[in-house]
Amino acid sequence: DRDPSTNHRFHLLLAREIFGESEIVSSALLKNSQRKAASHLTGAQLVEKIISDPKMTVERWMAMGWREKPKFRVPDTDIGLRVLAAKLKVEGDPVCTRKSHLLLAQKIFGESETLSSALLEISKHEASTLLTSAELIDRIVSDPKMRVATWIGMTQRERRRYHVPGTEMGLEALATQLEVSGNPIASHKFHLQLAQKIFGESEVLSSALLKNSRQEASLALSPADLINKVKSDPQMTLQRWIAMTQRERVGYRVPGTTMGLRALAGQLDIKGNPTNNHKFHLQLAQKIFGESEVLSSALLRNSRQEASLALSPADLINKVKSDPQMTLQRWIAMTQRERVEYRVPGTTMGLRVLATRLDVDGDPTCNRKSHLMLAQKIFDAAEWGVFPQRPN
Repeated sequence: DRDPSTNHRFHLLLAREIFGESEIVSSALLKNSQRKAASHLTGAQLVEKIISDPKMTVERWMAMGWREKPKFRVPDTDIGLRVLAAKLKVEGDPVCTRKSHLLLAQKIFGESETLSSALLEISKHEASTLLTSAELIDRIVSDPKMRVATWIGMTQRERRRYHVPGTEMGLEALATQLEVSGNPIASHKFHLQLAQKIFGESEVLSSALLKNSRQEASLALSPADLINKVKSDPQMTLQRWIAMTQRERVGYRVPGTTMGLRALAGQLDIKGNPTNNHKFHLQLAQKIFGESEVLSSALLRNSRQEASLALSPADLINKVKSDPQMTLQRWIAMTQRERVEYRVPGTTMGLRVLATRLDVDGDPTCNRKSHLMLAQKIFDAAEWGVFPQRPN
């Protein structure tokens, strides 16, 4: 066939006659020649070319990504995976289908444990897609470790890793099979709906669905509605809010909802966690109760605490010694009440935090040895000359 409309080689030769010699035409003719030569290679010769490439191992082949597969060419040829599969009599499309891609690897590299294991996983997955909905449900409920309460309590990480027993089917595929229209890995609501399909109705499940419904309802409330709900509690004053312990902050819920402080902070545009950070808890108070002298004072105190925590051990020691009345003798003579009330000058830092910053074990407010060890860190060795009982 010398027709340039159907034969690429004669089309290129015609281009050479029209446009003259050029690097582009020469390169295209060379590639065409290589392609024609490669088309006459046997399957065994193509396999030899692949395995002679030191970079191409069975592991490398199996790790090929979806972008690499269409670009792959047998070394020194223009033959891609689809033509290679046809040459080696492998059914399917190895570019789009993992099973065909692995079967092609079997033809090239021979049997291997890694390859057999990967093909077995695919077979299990194919087998699981043939199971009926009733059979899938039966496999789940027959697992002695899987009860409705266990299912409800699954973390997102556990949901991502879950497979129906004896199959490779995950929760997304299971949801599709059981006609749950949503992603049960990303959404607790759809995870609970899937539980309904599997375990049927139960008091535990109804309670979990109600709780989830309330959570969704609370997330739909406007910031103004949430603030009003917090302030509607007659016991929740600004002073009560500021005085909350960390345990109380963790357990707090906006009245009439299941919303805790983290979610509330997110809704009110507070960029931090108010359950474990007093600063963000106070900023949240600002959003709810507005500006006030009490709140400004608490924020200033918190700011000073943060500033004192940023000081180096050397800076802290200098601040203690900058007080002309605080000598070694005065330090040793401190009563327990004075130790509890003591603050490093210019900061809100007490002795417990100071001990931690200066790597002193124990509580110096109630333990005399720890208090003396702290003194050892602060005061110069020369000052200890008059005290023969210097702590070891």
